[in-house]
Amino acid sequence: MTTALEVRNINKKYKNKVILNDINFSIQSGEIVALIGKNGAGKSTLVNIITKLIQQDSGQSKIFNKEKFDRNLIGVMMQENISLDRITVKEIIKLTRTYYRNPMSYQAILALSELQNYTNHPMDKLSGGQKRKLQFALTLAGNPDLIFLDEPTVGMDAESRTKFWKHIDELKKQMKKFLKKHVLFPSYVGLAPYFWLLWLFPAVSVLLTLPTIMRNITLILLIIFVKVYRDCFLARDKGVVINIFCQLILAATLSFFARYPFLYIYTGFIIGTFSINMKNAKLVIVPYYVLSTISLYLAYPLPNMAVGDVPAAIINYLFIFGTIPASNSLSKSYRLGKQNNRLELIARHSERDRIAQQLHDNLGQSFSMLALKAELAEKLLEKDPVLAKQQLKDIAAASRQNLDLVREIVADMKHSTILQTLDIQQSNLDKSGIMLHTKNEEITVDWNKDIQNTISQIITELVTNAIRYSHGNLFSVTFSQKKNQYLITVHDNGIGFDKNISYKNSFGLSGIKKRIDYLDGNVSFDNDNGAKIDISIPIVKDD
Repeated sequence: MTTALEVRNINKKYKNKVILNDINFSIQSGEIVALIGKNGAGKSTLVNIITKLIQQDSGQSKIFNKEKFDRNLIGVMMQENISLDRITVKEIIKLTRTYYRNPMSYQAILALSELQNYTNHPMDKLSGGQKRKLQFALTLAGNPDLIFLDEPTVGMDAESRTKFWKHIDELKKQMKKFLKKHVLFPSYVGLAPYFWLLWLFPAVSVLLTLPTIMRNITLILLIIFVKVYRDCFLARDKGVVINIFCQLILAATLSFFARYPFLYIYTGFIIGTFSINMKNAKLVIVPYYVLSTISLYLAYPLPNMAVGDVPAAIINYLFIFGTIPASNSLSKSYRLGKQNNRLELIARHSERDRIAQQLHDNLGQSFSMLALKAELAEKLLEKDPVLAKQQLKDIAAASRQNLDLVREIVADMKHSTILQTLDIQQSNLDKSGIMLHTKNEEITVDWNKDIQNTISQIITELVTNAIRYSHGNLFSVTFSQKKNQYLITVHDNGIGFDKNISYKNSFGLSGIKKRIDYLDGNVSFDNDNGAKIDISIPIVKDD
């Protein structure tokens, strides 16, 4: 995660009074951090130092790791309200937007600050709470990446204060969504891609030795390469193939100018991982080996190779040629491991089914015979007929009740489980070239059987629609459990809900909602690099 703010060893004195004494901390992107202290503790002084309004005695602060302070990255809401005579809300917001390189849209500022009905009001005629909202609007004018709020809700009523913090939380979510959509690798691939990025350090060191113009061009190409590499994990269908070809062209270009062929490893990893699901894997595998071989020869020409370059050449040849089969094998092993774990859990359920059937056959028959004998005895008994008849009726009733109970247990145990459904749908998705990724599926073993049956039906329906309409190559299901809720997230990287009417209609959204409503749960449908369904179902005591 990116470090948004780093403060190191900041000290500040006023006359002989120590205000700040060796302050150290860092804040990551997406975090909301509060500075708490009594009046005069130095909170505002620290904010003023960080935003370069006053100078510290010693120490330093960096915003997004930049040595040079850039005011376009920040927004500051100070304690004091700014109030100018005969200047309207609309005029001051539009004026403030002109001070920044990439300002937030005027309408977005009004919506977030809730000032739509006050645009023509003079600043000096606003109430205390409205002035704070205007200060917040001016803070957002530059579309900042980092916001400082100094006593932001002073003068606001309870409702306005609640709405204000709701907007702050929304801004935080927007930043996380931006990072997830454009910067971070998708969660299903784990940390492996970040580890692979460590190999870029040698590439950068090589490029830095080039002449200035060539160095700048190749560094830009390297950044583009990393972006294309990252986007490949989110691409679908032909997009994967196009991304791979872009990577090959960029890797060949950088190899030609810098004699650094190692970037092919990134592309090889992608090909090896996705070739399981790509119908025409040869379209990218052949160009990969052709271009990488030429690049390796340019970097390490065999006839004229120096003895000292032999070890590096061997390592490059082995890594570049072996990346595709190695990553392909790892991907298959991962999928096979998932499948084996699932089959093991299914086997346990199959054993339960066998025991349940045996229980039904044996005990059910016994109880039936017991009921018949009790009825016969009722007719034959002559002594104390009243008591005997009552006892025999109790035996018959208990026998029938136990028989119904056994049948109910067996019926409950024969419901479709989530694991069985995932195993079946794994095969269907594989045939369609779609990768199934699951997380925490093992925790569903102990979930309520009716809930498992409902979720199994929903997963089956979503898989069917993903195969028919989504045009994606990844279908992921994540399970989690809170103290009082079952949580399920189903996500594919296809076209989403709003880009294709037939896909939206065929998804059976109303049917899914009715099933979840029946369980007193909630379901939401969203577009997040494809179709995303979030389901929450309450855990009842009987679960």
